[in-house]
Amino acid sequence: MKKVFTILIVGLTLLSCAQTKETGSQDVPPPPVAPLVDKTDVPQGNGTVTLVDVLQDDSLFASINKGYCFGTCPVFKLKIYNSGHVSLEGIKNIDQIGFFSARINQVKMDTFSDMAKQIDYMNLSDEYDNRYVSDLPETNTSIVIDGKRKTVRKRYDYPRSILAFEKLFMKLLDEVKWEKVPE
Repeated sequence: MKKVFTILIVGLTLLSCAQTKETGSQDVPPPPVAPLVDKTDVPQGNGTVTLVDVLQDDSLFASINKGYCFGTCPVFKLKIYNSGHVSLEGIKNIDQIGFFSARINQVKMDTFSDMAKQIDYMNLSDEYDNRYVSDLPETNTSIVIDGKRKTVRKRYDYPRSILAFEKLFMKLLDEVKWEKVPE
């Protein structure tokens, strides 16, 4: 019985190989498409702005994730990309609930780099926390400077200088014109 089954499998394999279509040219697979990461606005030639997808090669420049607490802490995720695209996911206790998109200029992005350098962000500890302390919201920030990414998780007993960096993100929430991203 095992011989019959093995012969059947080998025969089907050979038969399927014989049925492949031969063509004069080689089939070339299409080029890989970069995975979609987010949505952004892109100006068109006629002055209108359309919502398009941001590709993965638009790398992340800076970000902040503000977490939950027992009170009314704002909970959101904000990402700034090297192109100037900014994405926002408003989760709770924030004016913009849902997914939003905006664009900032290089000058605004430079303020993040300048502040990070001013507070020596790249030399901060990776984490400031105490597991025995509760009801403090977690904030994670990150930035890329000179090709190196630094992420800081902050909850408890942190240097106050990092608050100036976080304040830039909070200020950005109010300064830019957010456009709702269709779901």
